[in-house]
Amino acid sequence: MHEYLHKTLTTASLVLLINSASTVLGNYIGGLLFDRWSPYKTMLIGIIIEILSTGILIFQNGWPIYAIMLIALGFGNGIELTGINAYATLITSRHPSYVFNMLYFTSNLGLVIGTLIVGLILQFGISYIFLTATIMFIFFMFIAMIYYKQGVSAPKRTASSGRKHLPKQIRIQIIFILIVFAISWIDYEQWQSNISTFMVSKGFTVQDYSYIWTFNAVLIVIFQPVLTYFDGWLYEHMILRLNIGFILFAVSFCFLLFTHVNYVHI
Repeated sequence: MHEYLHKTLTTASLVLLINSASTVLGNYIGGLLFDRWSPYKTMLIGIIIEILSTGILIFQNGWPIYAIMLIALGFGNGIELTGINAYATLITSRHPSYVFNMLYFTSNLGLVIGTLIVGLILQFGISYIFLTATIMFIFFMFIAMIYYKQGVSAPKRTASSGRKHLPKQIRIQIIFILIVFAISWIDYEQWQSNISTFMVSKGFTVQDYSYIWTFNAVLIVIFQPVLTYFDGWLYEHMILRLNIGFILFAVSFCFLLFTHVNYVHI
């Protein structure tokens, strides 16, 4: 939005804010539909919205259609990602932390491939990026139609299946976990929303930016299996694991305070 559509960072940030709110709404609706309607159909609805959003952007990617479709894409992503995570919770043959570690691993493996592809085909035009995304979503829809159809059904709700009251201590812990999670995502989105413009201002190209994300994902793909291997020990020391993660996260921002050298192409 800033470099290609020449919109201000304030405008871009506002669109990203609405996009995030749309994703949250999609998360909520996706969860409701998964529990009370049909997990399989919920997944398909999310994927179809993603296909339509990126498909329109192949032919119309100017302003304001780009912002509108980005918000719609966020809504579809919210529904689809909630469905994937909900399906993951139903796996009983493995420990939950192992399941989500592998889910995070495979998603970042896709990020490696996806960001690398972006860096290679961006030079041919932004429409080819949306074309690639549309093709991948269509491919995903076929996977969902084959493997998710025989999955689970929405749980039957009975008169006795009312809201369960958790102990006060557990409720307080959940609230604090949600607060910490929200703060972490605020920091992460601050990084994600501004790092592209920051890099371009230092002389990097958009292609260089995509390579940075590829490298970032490669590191995750390399180290995530290590974490999975020590899943049992890490689960027993969850607080230590979280504290180390928060420290590393904070240190990464400190490096930007001393990054003032412009990048020069040779």
